[in-house]
Amino acid sequence: MSDTYEINERNEVVPYTSGRRCNDTRSWRDATEMELQQRESIVQLERELAEETTHRETLEGMYHKVVSACLRCDPIPACEREDDELEPPWEVIDRVKSQRDRLAEAVESFLSQGVAPLAPLREALAAVKGGAMSDAAEYCECHNWCRDGRDMYSSHHPRCEKYTPPPADPRFARFGESMWKYITKLGGDFCGEEISEDILPLAQSAGLCCQVAYDPDIHGEIIDAEPGDEIWWWGAALKGGTQ
Repeated sequence: MSDTYEINERNEVVPYTSGRRCNDTRSWRDATEMELQQRESIVQLERELAEETTHRETLEGMYHKVVSACLRCDPIPACEREDDELEPPWEVIDRVKSQRDRLAEAVESFLSQGVAPLAPLREALAAVKGGAMSDAAEYCECHNWCRDGRDMYSSHHPRCEKYTPPPADPRFARFGESMWKYITKLGGDFCGEEISEDILPLAQSAGLCCQVAYDPDIHGEIIDAEPGDEIWWWGAALKGGTQ
């Protein structure tokens, strides 16, 4: 008596006895609808299990990297903690960030005292704040020189009162005009492109188009749009939306 069965590529149920396939085709039969559904469910579950396994392995790898990085940050040893446990990674990250912020505040305070900052100090500031505080240091230095009447900068910091923005490059205006002519030539077909969701909001901010409720009497016939649907519109009269 067969103990297992397999559904072959022709949707036939083939019996197996002790792991050996039965070659007598008279004992084969067509698979029922339920059996076919069960086979599809098994294939789907196996696929999902493989995806979840891969995802879990990825997360485990990322976690190990986080732990390794935290161990290089000198976590507080268990003997110095009330819970007798090594400082966990999330607490290490919070502590290091707090230390970095306090250092940055102290350095920035020094730079704002009107003293020309030293290069090593500025480099340390950029290191602890990822470059954001380096911009503040640049401003402080420029401001201090200008305040004291020592105009040493040919190009002032953008926040300095003596800063003059450079003239606009006309090439960008020409490019924008050409791009918009290309878009309007495509018409409604452009709204199906992935990049339309990136470009059209920029055009909207410039007042070239807007999002409106679709009205066939105003906007004409548009494929895949029902009356009331929100569409992009760049007709002669921008009605029904905010620019």
